[in-house]
Amino acid sequence: MSARTIEYIWKVARPKNEAIARALMYAAYQTAMQTDPNTTQVLIRSYIPPSIRTGGIYRKDNPHITLSLKNMETAREGKHQTTHGYTPHINSFNVEYVVPSIIKDDAVGNAWPADMETKLRDIFTGELGPLGLAENFFTWPFEKAGK
Repeated sequence: MSARTIEYIWKVARPKNEAIARALMYAAYQTAMQTDPNTTQVLIRSYIPPSIRTGGIYRKDNPHITLSLKNMETAREGKHQTTHGYTPHINSFNVEYVVPSIIKDDAVGNAWPADMETKLRDIFTGELGPLGLAENFFTWPFEKAGK
């Protein structure tokens, strides 16, 4: 099997701290592979919060990363799949389980925004691993870009 290339696109601000950015991409990789092993694009939509927003309302939830994914087929069709990768605590980047949603059209909601071409990207080939020990990093509250 050849190494897969995955494009990581940042909807949230990409952390300036490279170790935190890499750890988030590691959590994103784990979530994507558990959701759809054919993933080619990962839109990172959150850090690791202990809450979830549904219909504009926040509620308490277990810590997780929120992503939207595409594979070659869904990219061709203009669709994506949103998924949540749950971690044991907000200081962890190790995904224990995922909760995916149904595949939706990109025009539905703002999960896959039309301005994707302006977002920061990282591209990796092969299995992504953390930079150092994942538990040494903390991503909540949000790190602001440019500070």
